Amino acid sequence: MIIGGEFLELDENFDKMWSVSSGRMLQPKCVPIPSNMTLCQNIGYNSMRIPNVLEHDSLEEATQQASSWKPLVGVRCHADTQIFLCSLFSPICLERVILPCRSLCEGVQRSCEGYMKRYGFPWPEMFQCDKFPADNDLCIPGRSSTTNQTVDDQVCQPCQEPDTYEGILDNYCKTQYVIRATIKGLHTESTTAEPGEVEINMGKRKKRFYKRDTNEPKKVYKLLAEKDAKIYISQGMGCTCDQKISPGSHHLMGVRMEKKYNSLGEEVVKFYADFITAWEENGDTKPGIKRALKAIRKRENVCQGGDNILNIHKQIEDEEKSVKRVKKNRKALRL
Repeated sequence: MIIGGEFLELDENFDKMWSVSSGRMLQPKCVPIPSNMTLCQNIGYNSMRIPNVLEHDSLEEATQQASSWKPLVGVRCHADTQIFLCSLFSPICLERVILPCRSLCEGVQRSCEGYMKRYGFPWPEMFQCDKFPADNDLCIPGRSSTTNQTVDDQVCQPCQEPDTYEGILDNYCKTQYVIRATIKGLHTESTTAEPGEVEINMGKRKKRFYKRDTNEPKKVYKLLAEKDAKIYISQGMGCTCDQKISPGSHHLMGVRMEKKYNSLGEEVVKFYADFITAWEENGDTKPGIKRALKAIRKRENVCQGGDNILNIHKQIEDEEKSVKRVKKNRKALRL
């Protein structure tokens, strides 16, 4: 059997050992991965074992629990997050269970645990990596040798940030200011840029603010709101943003403020881009941006407390389903 590009031999006692250690008495069966288990779609196989590795005895339970982890894939903290999670929630349907390799678990934990802790979620006991086999044993390896989704060193960091719903919400919460603005391109010969920096050539259209740092003086906000305000990409001289910047179009940007001193020893305020993404895709606002802004408008505390990217998506989905049901019922009544 081949998993992750490697040939694996099955140990005939492995499944029996796992069943005994987990205390399961149900006979495993092979079932199609349900379409509403969105976490585990397009993963290279279509059938799963139930009960799964996490001892979910029904598809309903497995699907419900899996939905809570979809946002962690959305923030793209590691390239193999989906592989790791689905090896547990929807394990490949074979005669014997195949666990994720310990190195796969450790890589995902190393890259994603910080995101979880930022929003008050610890790395769960059921994902403790020492439970999983070493790489020289029968296990599912990772497909990526990198620690996160950003594999192109030539792309500037602000343009590597994911434009998924979860990625935009995560960046919204991390940065000081979030604006919609027109970008004409990058200015590599700016006289105001420090060595290694690149100035973003901003359009003259008025910026729209979706977030501003209320801890900073209002004059800082006014400086950024000015039509000729300058925004820079730190260390942008040796990288590109071609895949995220569409010259002349609207973009969503996260911006932070830094206080520096000029050659005269005077304190000056400079603005740097934390993330950049084009506003539109095929003429329409990108789905990730649209959903994120909807969540932001509905919840003032989207970045704190119980409302955050690791659980708010479920609330939004439930609300959207409720609206669809109401519309469907109204349509049925009119018939």
